[in-house]
Amino acid sequence: MDEKPIGLTIFLLKAEKVKEFEKELLGPANRIALRPPLEGFFVPLPDTPEAPKWLAAIETIVDNGTVPNMTGMSPSGILLIKRPDATFAICFGRVGQRVKAKWVEPAFGLRTALNAIPKELVIEIKAEQVLAKWHRASERAPQACPVDEFGVEFDRDLVATVEGIPKHCPSLGARVRGGTRLHLDLPLSALDAALDHSFRLFKSDDYKKDWPEIDNIIPLADEAAIEELEASLDHELAGACAAQKIVMSSPIDMEDKWELAESYIFGRAYEGAATRPYLSTDDWLSYVKKKGLTASVATAKKLRVHMVHGTKNGMPNCASFDCFGYGTSINNKAYLLSSGTWYQVDIKFIEETERLINELNQGPKLPAWTLGQKECDYNTECAKKMKYLHCDAQNFSYGGGRSKFEVCDFVDIEKRILFFVKNVTKSSGMSHLVEQVRRTAELLFHGDGDYRLKLSQKLIATYSASKLKWLEERPQQGQWNLCLVSLGRSASTFPFFAKCGLAKLLRELRSQGHCVSFVAA
Repeated sequence: MDEKPIGLTIFLLKAEKVKEFEKELLGPANRIALRPPLEGFFVPLPDTPEAPKWLAAIETIVDNGTVPNMTGMSPSGILLIKRPDATFAICFGRVGQRVKAKWVEPAFGLRTALNAIPKELVIEIKAEQVLAKWHRASERAPQACPVDEFGVEFDRDLVATVEGIPKHCPSLGARVRGGTRLHLDLPLSALDAALDHSFRLFKSDDYKKDWPEIDNIIPLADEAAIEELEASLDHELAGACAAQKIVMSSPIDMEDKWELAESYIFGRAYEGAATRPYLSTDDWLSYVKKKGLTASVATAKKLRVHMVHGTKNGMPNCASFDCFGYGTSINNKAYLLSSGTWYQVDIKFIEETERLINELNQGPKLPAWTLGQKECDYNTECAKKMKYLHCDAQNFSYGGGRSKFEVCDFVDIEKRILFFVKNVTKSSGMSHLVEQVRRTAELLFHGDGDYRLKLSQKLIATYSASKLKWLEERPQQGQWNLCLVSLGRSASTFPFFAKCGLAKLLRELRSQGHCVSFVAA
């Protein structure tokens, strides 16, 4: 009889962390030796009996309010397998939640998957946009298809997981899914060959031929640099602006059930523990203060976050640190923290971004912005002084749904300049500005005049028809100047991750033939 495949969750341990992994996670647990050709052992990790999560709900509708004893166990186990050049930990049950980022190679599963999956046989991509705003996206196709059909932008997004068909790697099974860990469906008799093949794929750079931009953001291996970054994060956590600079969300590469969490618990999970509907840095800082703890990296690595779904039994959990999202620059190098792993932005990508920022065309001189002045007040004042068409807050619905659009903040009709104004205090501010410019460029210059007609109908309540004649014909790319206006801050002083959003927009618009300029008011 053919042996049936089982789901395997595989970590590649760092060579220098194997002993620490065994000591901290396995301890004195019983170790059962494996049969050749596998070298290593299996460690069973029994669990405490508990009732299933759905039982309490059932008891509310049955006739006598009780059902027979239905407690069960969810035991875990670890296969620790040693190969000539690598040590693998294969986790069963919930024990994978206890594997610390510092013990494992963070790119093992992803690099293996990228090397194994042809670009035309991708099933799912999970990514996190970190260079402009912290936003996650998960796209899954009904069947394997080319990667170009997914909405991931590899020069901007931190790709966490890729799943697809390993057409030329039959030893890995029918499907491969890789992030920090590697997921395979194989009979255990095929494990020996699969581990050796996956390690060869992990060590190979062949994936760069098909995925040339995916290494713009790479895991950081320099322990000294990580110590310096965590000292910087300590300083941020102790400051007054921590909640504005650090975001929280469940680790992106964890199992799908994490995404279904109904609420969250900080610290020890017990009956009656306070739950929160979503993860918030403000809430975390308040909890830490309430418990008399210091807001620090050390505290974040110890303090657990539990994900609640249904009852509070058997909740997945992780260190608070693994939920932090943070970006910073040190010595002209840009770094990110996501899902417990530090990343460094490729220096060539940084240089190219800086080059594009330095090449920005200077827009027309505008009235100076006063510190503390609201954007809407500045737009009104500027339009009045310069005799521009004021369009700020002239939102209107277009394209169905609840989407509302604002064409720009004000317009110089005579010189054909569209102005887009934003106070860019952080990367998310630049993201909002970029999206507004991108939407306007897409809709205003489109061959279908419906958008321009709707815009004209919106503005006719404020302006005469003679002032709106410029909307009667389709404008051509290059005829109008798209001018981005930053209040009180030059582009060279933006956070690096804000510069990335601006540079990407500049590349896009230039490739479409648009004229783009920039003004620091």
